[in-house]
Amino acid sequence: MLMCIEVMAKKLGLLRLEVEYAKGNTPAEELYLRKLGYTIEGRKKKGFRRKDGVFVDKIVIGKLLE
Repeated sequence: MLMCIEVMAKKLGLLRLEVEYAKGNTPAEELYLRKLGYTIEGRKKKGFRRKDGVFVDKIVIGKLLE
């Protein structure tokens, strides 16, 4: 599905995509960083609040569309 989104984004003329996920979300890291070629661009301290009330960092990643 994400690969379809990338194809659609290219057709719309977008040059890059950006995604955010909570630090420690291993499945997201595996998918975006290792399988889809996104790179880490930054971190927002305490960017997400979990259901248990604990704040975790938000990891910002992006990918240039070619």
